[in-house]
Amino acid sequence: MDAEHVRLIREGWAQVAPRSDETAKVFYSRLFELAPETRPMFAHVDMDALGGKFMDMIGTLIRLLDEPGDLVSQTIPTARRHASYGVTDHHLDMAGVALVDALQETLGDAFTPDARHAWSRLYDLTSAVMRRASQRVAPTATA
Repeated sequence: MDAEHVRLIREGWAQVAPRSDETAKVFYSRLFELAPETRPMFAHVDMDALGGKFMDMIGTLIRLLDEPGDLVSQTIPTARRHASYGVTDHHLDMAGVALVDALQETLGDAFTPDARHAWSRLYDLTSAVMRRASQRVAPTATA
């Protein structure tokens, strides 16, 4: 990611963070529309608490944009947990769409095409790490 992407993400996050509860609700609502098969994964989950954890994780990733090694190491445990829950590549794809939609709703006109591209790059990086890490866990999780 270049400096402009980092700037756009951090500026967007400054606007999203105060509305993180709302953004998380939009994200999960959209995820359940796009991938209804994920809903049972959350049957016994406190969605408000999970939304808070999700937004905290995004905040952590944003703080680590200048430290790619740390960003990767922070993502791997999340990927392993998600693999144990049955999250697939399709689910990760749909989560990316849901995240962009939630950011669009939260940021409105401030979510410019350049900002969308920057956030998509961050998600692509994160999901690539998650895919690789979950592939390493998947055989163990199903054995």
